[in-house]
Amino acid sequence: GIRGTAKSQAKEIQEEFGVSKVLVTCGTEGAILRESNGEIHEISFERFPVKSIDRIGTGDAFAAGFLSGMIERDIELGLLYGAGLCALKYSIPGDHALVYRDELLAVIEGKQGSLHR
Repeated sequence: GIRGTAKSQAKEIQEEFGVSKVLVTCGTEGAILRESNGEIHEISFERFPVKSIDRIGTGDAFAAGFLSGMIERDIELGLLYGAGLCALKYSIPGDHALVYRDELLAVIEGKQGSLHR
């Protein structure tokens, strides 16, 4: 495995595989994205306080949110959507999370910390 900080891990992966962007999630702490020019984008999960019910599927939720934000606009929105969707998934028991866009936006805007259905 690759050891070190998320930033050093991302750099090592870029150097070894020649990819332009590397995204590393850091558990409940947040995530970083390193670009080929060395620029780092970061997001802390502290902005999304949630009651942790189930962590299964949180990485998948982050990836889905990140890709959605990237497609919609850019890296920063991708990180924001990824973190928000990951936070919501922590509050949902089981493997699957069906989250609607308005629920994700409510979490990002600080109006909601978990799903209440």
